[in-house]
Amino acid sequence: MTAPVTKLILLAAVLLILPFQVTFLPYFKVFGIQPDILFLIVFIASVKFNFGWAVVFALLAGVLKDAFSIYPFGINTALFCLWTLAV
Repeated sequence: MTAPVTKLILLAAVLLILPFQVTFLPYFKVFGIQPDILFLIVFIASVKFNFGWAVVFALLAGVLKDAFSIYPFGINTALFCLWTLAV
């Protein structure tokens, strides 16, 4: 697939998985740990794309997850961007 199509697919995945991530996944804990599918999407973006696009996906996923989170705004955004930098 070409790069623009892959970016659109990952963008659609972020938008489609977000409601599932914040509503159903808290009830499916494995050994007390909740899986984070948005983090996996950010990881895939940071491996597949250049640094600039990976940061865009990290910011988008982090802001959207922070919007539905009970934690202070910016925690997920900062963590996703730091993980993108680490990869």
